[in-house]
Amino acid sequence: MKSLEVLYSVLAGAAIVAVFSILGRQAFEDLQRFGDTPLPVDIIGAVRESDAGRQWVSVHDAPWNCGESVRVGHTFFPAHIDGFDVVARYDHDVTCSEVVRQPLEGIIEVVEQEDFERFKQQGLTSKEIGNVRLLSVCVDCGKDNARLGVIICGAFILLGLGIYPLRRALLAAYRGWTSSINDALRSPPSESASAEKKLRIRGAVTLLVGILAYAFGRDYVVWRAVPLHWIGIVGITFGLVYVLFPQKLRRLMAHAESRRQGK
Repeated sequence: MKSLEVLYSVLAGAAIVAVFSILGRQAFEDLQRFGDTPLPVDIIGAVRESDAGRQWVSVHDAPWNCGESVRVGHTFFPAHIDGFDVVARYDHDVTCSEVVRQPLEGIIEVVEQEDFERFKQQGLTSKEIGNVRLLSVCVDCGKDNARLGVIICGAFILLGLGIYPLRRALLAAYRGWTSSINDALRSPPSESASAEKKLRIRGAVTLLVGILAYAFGRDYVVWRAVPLHWIGIVGITFGLVYVLFPQKLRRLMAHAESRRQGK
């Protein structure tokens, strides 16, 4: 069982590293390529810039065809010029007046096969895939967004690399926590003052965690079944017991130990 848990931890970490390495590489390339501001170009200039990879552009003088627009999940507007088709994609519904308003800012790139097939089916292009470009219109993309992507992906890569040692550390911390409580409950009467203090400290921590779980956990579920705020209620209850009644808990434990030894 332990070997399976180790295997699952390693596989989960490897999957996280693989996925965010791919995403992080794209973000890093964008960070290296993009300027501090979008590149001002006309539509042919945008097509040429995209030949070398994704580019952050501000496109002016583009003949967007509102009569051929398509709204399926996203909103698409094509432009046909000099043997190329450029499809502007919005992630929300927009009107024609918003599209023809110049310029449009976004990321232009060579269309991928999946998007190209969709464009063909929707009548947005009749060109070959090499002559089709996708302009993802956005106001929050660009160099700052690429930089943030590098930071986030880097953080997840570190998480993936450390998921197994992190799991071991958390398990060791949990075992140490429960062991210290058991030691405080079972310590001799001569150590009652320090034992009760230890129980109150751990009770206060448990109480704080329980309050946070109850306050912010109404929309979350643990183990796919238990609402987090229920766990918060349990934490608050145990925390209060340890804070308010450490002496009685030690007496109950001593009584239980004496009965067990008597048998």
